[in-house]
Amino acid sequence: MNLQIQNLHLPKTDSLGRFFCLTTLIEQVELQDNPLVKEYMLQLALRGDRGDARLENKILKIIEIAAELRNAEHAKCPFPSLKQEYFPSEGVLLGRNILIKDGSLCSGPVRVQLPAFGHWLIVGQTGSGKSFLMYQIILFYVLCTAGLWIIEFAKEEVKRLYTILKRMGKSLITMNWRTCLKFNILEVPRGVPPQNWIRGASAVMNDSFHLPEGGRRLLAKAITSLYTRNGILAGSENYPDIYDLMAEVKTIKGEEIHPATKKSVLERLSSLTEGLGQNSLGYQKGYSIEQLEKMIINVQLEGMDFLEKCLIMNYYTTAALERRIANPNGSPPLLVAFEEAKALICRQRESTPDGPTHFTEKVEYVRGGNMRFLFVTQETNISKTVRNATALKIVGVLDHQELSNIAGSLSMTNEQITWFAEKAERRLFVGKANFGPFRKTFLFRAEELQIPDEVDEEEIDAGSREALDKLPVVPSPRFVHKPIEITPAIMEERTSATHEPVTESKKNTEILSSGENDYLMAIDTYPEEQITWYDAVVGMGRGKGQKTRESLLRKKLIEIHLVQTGGRKSYNIASITEFGAKFLPPDANVKRNHKLNRGGIVHNHKCNRIEEYFVKGLFITDREKDYCIDGDTFYVDIAATATNGMEKVAVEVQESTGNLRDNIEKCLRIGIFTRILIVLPTKKDVKENQSELADLLSKHPNVELCTLSQFISEEPL
Repeated sequence: MNLQIQNLHLPKTDSLGRFFCLTTLIEQVELQDNPLVKEYMLQLALRGDRGDARLENKILKIIEIAAELRNAEHAKCPFPSLKQEYFPSEGVLLGRNILIKDGSLCSGPVRVQLPAFGHWLIVGQTGSGKSFLMYQIILFYVLCTAGLWIIEFAKEEVKRLYTILKRMGKSLITMNWRTCLKFNILEVPRGVPPQNWIRGASAVMNDSFHLPEGGRRLLAKAITSLYTRNGILAGSENYPDIYDLMAEVKTIKGEEIHPATKKSVLERLSSLTEGLGQNSLGYQKGYSIEQLEKMIINVQLEGMDFLEKCLIMNYYTTAALERRIANPNGSPPLLVAFEEAKALICRQRESTPDGPTHFTEKVEYVRGGNMRFLFVTQETNISKTVRNATALKIVGVLDHQELSNIAGSLSMTNEQITWFAEKAERRLFVGKANFGPFRKTFLFRAEELQIPDEVDEEEIDAGSREALDKLPVVPSPRFVHKPIEITPAIMEERTSATHEPVTESKKNTEILSSGENDYLMAIDTYPEEQITWYDAVVGMGRGKGQKTRESLLRKKLIEIHLVQTGGRKSYNIASITEFGAKFLPPDANVKRNHKLNRGGIVHNHKCNRIEEYFVKGLFITDREKDYCIDGDTFYVDIAATATNGMEKVAVEVQESTGNLRDNIEKCLRIGIFTRILIVLPTKKDVKENQSELADLLSKHPNVELCTLSQFISEEPL
């Protein structure tokens, strides 16, 4: 990595060619931001075709000096430069490696060809750039195959690839609690013998639930009994569901089954059914693994319990893996990428009484087949089986101890470990493969990808639901039921208090299930909460809660309102419509308090959240506070006074910027406020209006423009 650049000469070409050659050299020695170089290059550009040999030589001299300074810095770099012939012209572009050619500095692209390797392993701390490296691999791989799964354990960032993939003609489908995860862990994947899936399903639950010794045996015994009774072993597809499994476990007795193990299994199964609900688990046949293998899917586990996350991640990967073990040549190529794979590949599980997990036992069987795994993790204590099965290992920023844990897998020397622990930075990685020229440990810098920060989540979810709804599913017989109908008599009773006429068509066509009725009552009892919060109140899983809300929307009983916070995540709140109020008891909140403060639902909700913020800060607040000044009456959304009387704050919540200046001048005219906070919908609005109102804001430093995110995240104002 010694950057020796001496006696540089520009090619004998026209002035434009020499200019571009200089630009390339400047980038290679990272002098783009040097003010002197920028000035010389500007002067050279202004001379156009005439050129200027004197300026060119000055710039070359600066480049030589910069290279010498970098030589001093990297003189002791223990990583070798890859030879130019090592770089293939095709394959996944990892980044760039520094090399020397004919005494001059070059930058070679590091590429690896997909057919040459099996699984990947990328390890690094948060902020090391490992996610961007994963995106780079994904965007290349998507051109080669239709089957790609990206499983996000703790984030929801892969959706940012939606726009890029759309331009490439590809559809990214998200599977989460909003778009539903319809699956049955007891459904045998196509092509897998039922006896094999008994071991697979029991292992998935055992590894995900972290059951005590004997838990796997108990589950296998219960599944075998269910499969025998339902004829699954004889070829039937009358699959039991997770609720059948719970009932079966309760009936199993025997000296070999410890009561504590049985109790633990039932508690985990019960927690699972309560968390995911029947909308995800209530199926004989869920989404077919065979169909999902042909799609680009982003499985988002954020917002779920740890147990639920582990089960879903284990289930999908194990089902696809078992299909390929049973029929190596009968399944399409598939890449499965894990945003955080710690729960799947951590070495700690190998020391449990049950030994290695089912997944780590099987992963090496497909490393040369048509299924590949891309493990991305912060964990360095990785299963030995996984480390041996990964053909390409990449390490980013880690502290010295963590780097020492994983360095052996990359054949790093003590000198290399010490150097990289000190010099590592974002997008700088060490790599090593078990094939071709990459058998030597090499250093490279990953490319910086330009990925959109903002995406239309509603568009993504709507497109995903449309694609997933086309996949056939078979509900469990226990959940196939007719919803409760609101008869004309019940309708009359519920609407009598409003004294409004109800048409016969409404009486006979409006249908509410008991779940919908409970949901409506929850929104009335706890108004203006985030819509997903009501799922827990009524005891529904996330999937069922989403379906119930959609049904209430179709019947025009509720409305959904977007609350822009100005932060990275906005959210939705629900309100009951005037028609929906007719289905509530006479003493319902929505009937007692039907009139809202000026501004509507969203405005009222924001005021409530801001008021809560000030109350926590020991302020006394007044809503819609009126002030009479020179015969004119002015209203302030929130007037907050510190309990010590030293501070008075006026808050105006704006849903638009139309009368922004008037609101500021109104608060200034009242003349008693030490601070005036104007809450705008987005940070973009704040930035734009700070420029437009620069004259007013400079005269009155107590006036501040902000967003709701600063109140709900308790950032300092």
